[in-house]
Amino acid sequence: MKKGVPLQWDEACDKAFKGIKSYLMKPPVLVAPVLGRPLILYAAAQERSVEILLDQKNDEGKENALYYWSRTMTSNELKYSYVLVIEVTLPWKMYFNGASHKEGIGAGVVFVTSEGEVLPYSFTLTQNYSNNVAEYQALILGLEIAVDAKQLPLKVYGDSQLVVNQLLGLYEVKKPVLLPYHNYAKKLMGWLGDIELKHLPRKDNKQADALAKLASTFSMADKKTRIPICKSWVIPPIFSDDEEDTLKEEENHFTEVFEIEEED
Repeated sequence: MKKGVPLQWDEACDKAFKGIKSYLMKPPVLVAPVLGRPLILYAAAQERSVEILLDQKNDEGKENALYYWSRTMTSNELKYSYVLVIEVTLPWKMYFNGASHKEGIGAGVVFVTSEGEVLPYSFTLTQNYSNNVAEYQALILGLEIAVDAKQLPLKVYGDSQLVVNQLLGLYEVKKPVLLPYHNYAKKLMGWLGDIELKHLPRKDNKQADALAKLASTFSMADKKTRIPICKSWVIPPIFSDDEEDTLKEEENHFTEVFEIEEED
């Protein structure tokens, strides 16, 4: 449009006007977030403004807006150059496994921190359960530790295809005895929020499997026992005196073994 030039309103103008009108009359509706479902953050920074949109995919895979924020920079703020520093927390990893046989029942949980530190736990359960219940017990005990530690985010791995797929909604929980454990595990996962659950082969879950078998063979008088696990040479190599002085000290790790009593 120019000054002094008559306006010619044609079909293209009418179509564009109706399109803008339709868009303005249907603004995106903000919805409540679904607990435990990943969030998606969009950020746009322009020369004089900043915009942020937080959304989440629904059951159909469509993104719904949860929160929108925009801000125009003031004249004083435009005089400075800002550097945005975002601290990203790497997730911990948790491996779980349950073991049930005639000698007893045990649960093993292994945490691997974002720095690579390994935190092993072994639990002796005092009542007889099926192997599937033992797997749920191991998962729940690990999730309770994570909730108490307020550890977010968390990647959880287990070799029980049944337990993992039931919690992912791929399998139906058909046995009534598993339902309370399934519901409680889902609640704990909801409290953690930022959690990823995956199935892995048993050969890749050896540490948690060994801890579960270790606990299942114990009959402990105390509620908690400390068991040292040492890393050392069976046959010491031959070194010169100078080389021997430079050797690192023997590495020792302790595995916590707990005895857990479950109510009937």
